[in-house]
Formats: sequence, structure tokens, C-alpha cells
Amino acid sequence: MSSLGDIFNLPTVDNFYFNGLDSGWVSDRFEAEFSRFPYLGSRERLAQMQKEKSAIRKLFESLFKRVKITSIVSLITEHFIGWKLPKGSEPNKLAEDVIKIFDDAESKRTIEQFLSAIQERSVKNRRFFDAVGAEIPSRKKRLSSAKQSTLQDEIVVLTGQLVHRNAIAQYDGKLAQTVTNLPGDWLISDYPPPGMVKENSSFDGRLICLSTDGELEAVFQKYLPFRTDIGWYPYVRATGFFREPGYGESVPSLSLIMCEFRRPNPYAADGRQVFEFLQGELKNRIYLRDKSDLLLAGYILPILAIGSNINQFIADTAEKGVLEGYMQLAGSEIPCAIETWYKKALS
Repeated sequence: MSSLGDIFNLPTVDNFYFNGLDSGWVSDRFEAEFSRFPYLGSRERLAQMQKEKSAIRKLFESLFKRVKITSIVSLITEHFIGWKLPKGSEPNKLAEDVIKIFDDAESKRTIEQFLSAIQERSVKNRRFFDAVGAEIPSRKKRLSSAKQSTLQDEIVVLTGQLVHRNAIAQYDGKLAQTVTNLPGDWLISDYPPPGMVKENSSFDGRLICLSTDGELEAVFQKYLPFRTDIGWYPYVRATGFFREPGYGESVPSLSLIMCEFRRPNPYAADGRQVFEFLQGELKNRIYLRDKSDLLLAGYILPILAIGSNINQFIADTAEKGVLEGYMQLAGSEIPCAIETWYKKALS
């Protein structure tokens, strides 16, 4: 450990800036553009809109004339009927089959046109948001600034961070209790779990719950950005039907239609840079002086490795020194979901 230089104690004051998420040491590790996640939700709702006599039906009629999404909806639904969760280490064939549907050239064009048409209309109708509610200078279109009753049952687009509700209790037990009755396990937040605390004056508990058709968590839990063993992902954009909080629910929800995310760069390209970054910060902390940034940094290596299908990462001798130094510095506050990844990498 002495080879890493002096390791400072965690500072008592935390600014919760998370500047690296907008540009720099976090953002640079991810692709700049959003990619579609291979999931199409709210399928019954989309199909029903073809039968309803309403203004929104006219919207979908205009979209469906240009984009034959109904065949994609039917095809995906057929795959989900009768599906059962694989046992143990059995391959998740359903996920693989659905991914193939999305990768098919014709399906890809159809889905891209459909999503593009929806998002263009959301921008036009001022239902395209880049934050949940935090007053962050780089984000001007906060969902919290819109009147919720005007969004009810409308399609909105929201950019933010993906947080699994099980990742919250480690940092704020009361907040974790408030999300137990929500219709989905995943939330959209403006902050990662270490920043979802009362000490962060910019976080006021505003969250959006992602409500899915029920199968997403089971089918895609081994795929980024919905990895339950990570519990957080920095860059997602969700398109779905907005719903105000129901009885016993603390926050609004989005009935998810589609999700996009910024993919992590290949580990082969960026893995070494992350190790060098951490090693430099262990010697002399510049970017990770705040505890919240230090804890945030712990997510990057697991995400890069998993994104490159390195599901069992084993550190070499030099890498072990860096990982051990990081774990010692983060201590008991290292995110529980990724602590297992670090222990396995050091085994």
C-alpha cells in the first residue's frame, strides 16, 4: 500500500458537484450518442391506441402510417407469452431472441423511425426533459417545472440517471422506505445513490419510477443499463407514458415504451486509463476530493468490464494494489452493489 503514496482521510465537507458526469473523467468513458436498448414496453397500451377514438389516436395513426410498428409489437409480445425465467446459469434465450429482433435491419429502421417521430413530437409539445428536478446549470428542461396534470397519460421523454431502489437504503434509509410501494424497481434520478442524501442541498427527493410490463427486470437483469448487480447507470433516456402518483406512491412514474443509454467505451480502450486515474487520485486527490465523487468513481471499472462482456474480472498484481487502495479509502461507504465485484476481482 505504501507504493500508492499517502491516502488522505475523507473530507468532512462534500459539495456533491459530480462535475465529471457532464464532462471529463466519467463522461469520457462513455459514448457521446445514445443507443437504443432492445426493449419495447407498454405494448398493450400502444395496441389499444389504435382502437381509441381520441386525439392521441390521430397522432398514432399518423405515426403508424409512416412506421409499421404494430408488427414489431406483436412479434415481441409473442416471444414473451409463456416465457419462464431460466434457472441458475442457463442462458437467457428470450433476451437473445428479442435482441435479434431489434438488430434485424428492417426492424431497426422501423423502431428508429417510430422513436424519432415520438421524440420529435415530445420536443414540439414541450414534453422532452433533461432533468427530473435538480437545478443543475447544464440542464434547463426540468420535468418538475411542468404541471403534472398536463402530462397525465401523455408520452414524455426524460434524460437522467438510472438507479435501482435497492441501492438507496445504504445512503438514506428513509428515502428507501418511500420507494417501496412504487410500481417498478428502477428509478430515474438526477444523482447517483451517494448523492441522494439530505446533506446534498440540491437533491430534494424528486424521482421518477420506471413502470414496465413486468418482464424487463427478469429478462434483462444481466444487460446494461439494467444490471441489478451494479444498481446505477449514469446516462439513460426514457420514453413513456407519464402517470401522477397513485395511492400510496411517493413519486410519479413513466410507463416505459423505450429506453436509450450511452454505452460504455470498450474496456480494452479505456480500462488502463481508469486504473491510472485511480492510482493518481490515491496519491494526490484532485478530482475525487469529495466523498461523493470518490464513491461515484467505484462504478466505472465494473461498468466498463461488464460492457465488454468481462463478467469475471481478475486483477493482476499492479491492479490489485489500486483496487485495494480504493476499497480502503472508500471503506464501508463503497456502494454495496459493486463491493462484490471488487472482492471477486481481488480473489
